[in-house]
Amino acid sequence: MKKYLLSGFLLSIISIHINSADYEMRSEFIYCNLNDGKTLNDAAEQAREYGKFSEAAGTKYIQSMLVPIHAGQHDYDYILWGSWPDGKAMYQEWGSYLNDYDESFTTMDEDSSSESASECKSRVAAFHTGVISNTKNMSDPDKRKPVQFAGCTLKDGVSLNDVHEFIEKDGKLMTEFGFTGWARGTFSPYLGFKPDYPYDFVDMIFWHSFDERGNMANNYGDFVEKHPDLESGYNDLVECAPSNSFYNELLFDNLD
Repeated sequence: MKKYLLSGFLLSIISIHINSADYEMRSEFIYCNLNDGKTLNDAAEQAREYGKFSEAAGTKYIQSMLVPIHAGQHDYDYILWGSWPDGKAMYQEWGSYLNDYDESFTTMDEDSSSESASECKSRVAAFHTGVISNTKNMSDPDKRKPVQFAGCTLKDGVSLNDVHEFIEKDGKLMTEFGFTGWARGTFSPYLGFKPDYPYDFVDMIFWHSFDERGNMANNYGDFVEKHPDLESGYNDLVECAPSNSFYNELLFDNLD
């Protein structure tokens, strides 16, 4: 019943997991299917039960639920996105879960159901870099926030640092243009990826609210017209698959 009871980008980032730029974390993404008769709310509540245990155990871990909006064909109902501030916290949390959680779960809340809401068969871990953000001092965020992911391949001679520098430059221009309530970062493979995984990294952009996402959708064409070299400049660095969109709902935050 592992971490699908808990529930990675991620990613937020977030309420997304966090609201600052230029940070390094480790994330996990757990792909889950609901069991018969169970709902996303059931899965979220079970994840929050694990959050109570994590808080009591003192492990630094944050978890969100990603639910597909426009994500093409997929064989999961939702993804759990968990993050740790560093590698030490990652393995401390896993050790706490594997050695202590099963025994304590039934004693935490006698009314809690031990029947799993989901079955989760696949999980991967990634290095997460938050490159730039414009979500500071934002009030009244949506409970469920939009986020998009795109798998990307580096072109010959290009490094991930080159990509980060470009994203930072692009982000500063976006801020100057007036876009607010967004954050952008990358995920690079760490554990659990198949040898033939086709991408070098995943590009992620997150919005504080659907209103902010709509504002960017309505005005992005004007932004590109003002800065026509940006889109072509990014394409000179990478080749990316089409983006998939999800909503992100924070389940618990034990990073502090």
